[in-house]
Amino acid sequence: MGSVLGVFLRTKDPKERSIAIPAFISSFFGINEPSLYGVLIPRKKVMISSFLSAGIGGAIAGFSGSKLYAFGASGPLGLPCFINPKGIDFGFIGLCLSGIVAFLLALISSMFFGAKKDVKDIK
Repeated sequence: MGSVLGVFLRTKDPKERSIAIPAFISSFFGINEPSLYGVLIPRKKVMISSFLSAGIGGAIAGFSGSKLYAFGASGPLGLPCFINPKGIDFGFIGLCLSGIVAFLLALISSMFFGAKKDVKDIK
């Protein structure tokens, strides 16, 4: 989500912006394919920085002891599935912090690398 938002804020092309808005909204609901295929794959540097940001966020979640207690929705709407039945614990707080860190790192890195596509248009 952070990478797509960064590309949306950075690009000036109306066609690219019209792809980024629905990709951002669908990422919120846990459907990441429009973001991956429409926004990230044409921009290799942004895609790699997004993967690195997600890895850092995942490491934070893992080190904090986050656990999935129930299956449910994907994305931010699935956060309640990580709440311990005994109450909110350090694992859930670490998971929330890891999501914020990953989002911000992806946003900042995509703003830094820009919205320029790496793929040449086929004529």
